[in-house]
Amino acid sequence: MIRASCWLRIAAGIGLVCAPFSLGQLAPLERAGLIDGVKSIAVPGIPGTISVFGEAAFPVVTAVRGKSRGTVVAAGVLDKGRVVAFGHDGYLANDALGKGDTARLMANALRWAGRHPVGTLRVALLGVDRQGSLSKTNDVVVLEGEWDDRRGGQGADVVVLHAVRVQDRATLDRVREFVRAGGGLVVGATGWGWAQMNPSKQLERDFAANGMLAEAGLAFAYGMVKRPAGGSFSPQSSLASALHAGEALRLLSKDGELEDGALAQAVDSVCEAARCVPVGDVLFRPRLSALLLGAEERLVPTREQPVRHRDGLARIAITLEAARIRDLPPPAVVAHPAASDFPGGVPKEAPRGTVEMDIDTAVPRWHSTGCYAAPGETIQIDLPKQAVGKGLALRIGAHSDKVWQRDAWWRYPEITRRFRLDYVMTQGACAFGGLVYLEVPKDCELGSVPVTIRNAVEAPWYEHGRTDLQDW
Repeated sequence: MIRASCWLRIAAGIGLVCAPFSLGQLAPLERAGLIDGVKSIAVPGIPGTISVFGEAAFPVVTAVRGKSRGTVVAAGVLDKGRVVAFGHDGYLANDALGKGDTARLMANALRWAGRHPVGTLRVALLGVDRQGSLSKTNDVVVLEGEWDDRRGGQGADVVVLHAVRVQDRATLDRVREFVRAGGGLVVGATGWGWAQMNPSKQLERDFAANGMLAEAGLAFAYGMVKRPAGGSFSPQSSLASALHAGEALRLLSKDGELEDGALAQAVDSVCEAARCVPVGDVLFRPRLSALLLGAEERLVPTREQPVRHRDGLARIAITLEAARIRDLPPPAVVAHPAASDFPGGVPKEAPRGTVEMDIDTAVPRWHSTGCYAAPGETIQIDLPKQAVGKGLALRIGAHSDKVWQRDAWWRYPEITRRFRLDYVMTQGACAFGGLVYLEVPKDCELGSVPVTIRNAVEAPWYEHGRTDLQDW
C-alpha cells in the first residue's frame, strides 16, 4: 500500500483547478510528490529525452547528455487532465519496474495523473502488453482488454500508452478527449529509437503522440542521455530552470550574459524543442520566432569560426533553419551558403550527365554510384516497375552522422537527405550536395536492378598508384 503522504493531499486539493494554467511555484510541490520515496530508478536501454516547453509542464527526472542535462521523465497538464511521460517504453514493463524504486515512481505517476490519492486506481492499457506490465505497482487494477472509446467512459482513471506502437491518430484523438475531460495519461516512448527506425520521418511531423502531448507542453525528442556508471538514475532534489525550454527562451531573451553552464543548458533545451515540437504548435514556436525576429545570426559554421554554445541565438537560428530545409520538396531546394565550406561546392562548368548501372540487391545497405549531387540541384532516379516500393532508397551525402550534441559546430549539424524510391521516377535534392548512394534493405530479393541516375556529376575517382594526386 502506498501511503497517502502530504503531497498527495496537496495534489488532491489542487486537482479541482481547471487547466491551462501556469504551475509557477506549484511545480516544485508537484514534482516532489512524483519523486516521493524514489531514490533510484532503472535505466532501460538508452532512454531518450523529452522536451518540456509548456507553462503547465515540468521536468521530473533528468540525466546527463553531453555538457547539459536532458529530461527523462516529465509531467504536464492538458485542460482538466494530467500527463506523465517516460523517455523509454521500457518503463512500462516489469523488467524496469522491478529495479530500484521504479515501481514507486510509476505508482506516483499513475496516482498524480489520475488524481487518485487513496484507494485502488483503475488503469487501462493501450499498446502495452498486459502480461509483464504494471504488476509490480501496488493498488492498481488493470482493466480487461485494451482501452477504447467505450472503456474511456467506463471506469478508467488513467490510460497507459505505448506511443510507438499506437500511431493511429483517431485513437489518439479519443485519448486526448479522455484527458481533456479529466482523465490521466501515462505514456512511454523512445524518441530517438523511433526516429532511427523511421529515417524518412520526423518527430515533429510524423510521430502521432507528439501532436497530442504538445498541448500539455511536452514532446518526445531526438536526444539520448548517458547511462550512469551505477546503472540507475537518482532524481535530483532541485532542477535548473533552463531545463524547461520555455523558461530557457526567457533567459536567453534577457539582457546580460548567462554563466557558461546555464547558457549551455538553455541553448540545448531550446534547440531540442525546436527540432521536435510539432510544426503547428501555438505554445512555443511563436515565442521562438519572436525571439529570433530580425536577428542577424551567422548560419555558416566553419572550422575557423565554429558555432558554440555561447553563440546562443546563432545556434538556435541554425537549428530552425535546418528544420526548415530538411523537408523541402526537391524543386524548392537551393544551395545553402555553408555547402561551399563543407562538404564543398561543385564548379558550374562541371558536366551534369546520366549514368546507368545495375545494383546487386543481394548486397544490403549502401551502394556507391560514383555520382555526386551538386548542392541545391535536383537529380532523378529511374527504376523498373518491379523494384518500386520494395524498400530501396536514395541517399545524398555520406555524412549521415549528426553533430547536434557537440559543443562546437564546425559544419552544419545535419547535411544529408534520404528519399524512398516508391515510384519509377524519384527526384532528390540536398542543400549541401553530396555523394549519391542507393540503399538496399536487408533480405531484398530483387536480384540485379537496372538504375538510371540523371543530372549528376561524376565524382572524382582516385586509384592508388595510377591516379596523379594533383589531378585528383
